[in-house]
Amino acid sequence: GTAVTLAQRLAAATGRTWPDDFTFGRKGGEAARRGREVGIHAVRGGGIVGEHSVIFASDDDVITVTHRAGSRDLFARGALRAAAFVAKATPGVYGMEDALGST
Repeated sequence: GTAVTLAQRLAAATGRTWPDDFTFGRKGGEAARRGREVGIHAVRGGGIVGEHSVIFASDDDVITVTHRAGSRDLFARGALRAAAFVAKATPGVYGMEDALGST
C-alpha cells in the first residue's frame, strides 16, 4: 500500500501515468530504463518493520527520502484510528487520508 501510494503521488507530481510508466522488480543486467520509466522494488528482511525510500537519481547525483517505522505499533494505531473513523462515517468510499486526517 505505501509503495503504491508513493508511486501514484510521484506520477501525479511528475506527469507520469500510473501504472504504465512504472516497472515492478527490474533485474540487474536488463537494458537501460525506457523513457520515463520508474522502477519499484520490494525488499523484506530481518527485523525491518517498515521502510520506504524514494530515490531520485541522475548521472551526477542522488537524492534519497526515507521513512522507517520503528515498530508495528505505528500500524496498529493507524488501524485503530481507521476503525474509529469508519464507525462514525456515513456510507461512502473513503481512503486512509480520510481516516487518518480525522480526530
